[in-house]
Amino acid sequence: PPKAGLRVGDLKVLTWGYRVKGINGATATGPLNKKPGEKGDIMFEDGPALFNLTADPAETTNLAHDPKYKAQLDTLLAKLATYAEGMVWPMSWVPPFQGPDYWCANCTVHPASKGVALPWGPWDYKP
Repeated sequence: PPKAGLRVGDLKVLTWGYRVKGINGATATGPLNKKPGEKGDIMFEDGPALFNLTADPAETTNLAHDPKYKAQLDTLLAKLATYAEGMVWPMSWVPPFQGPDYWCANCTVHPASKGVALPWGPWDYKP
């Protein structure tokens, strides 16, 4: 599954996988847990991982289940969901972007788009 991560200040949240409502049949936006026995790091079997990069630059202590960090984790996951729901699949240059059920499936291509190798400015879409 697609991975997701976000750093704000000292904190960094990582997810094993991520789903976005309206894409590939997903009915909700948010992290996916690693399934037992699935290849990869076992730390993701219980949900996202949260690290304080100042106190733990090697990312050895997962703080996601520490009650002291619940509010920060919830804030980071909410911010990640906001970004995820506004994204367009990379390399998706023609509609329907992210599938026919996506709210912006038939939006116009960004007018400054020049192809996959060239950057462009903000997308000023107004519904």
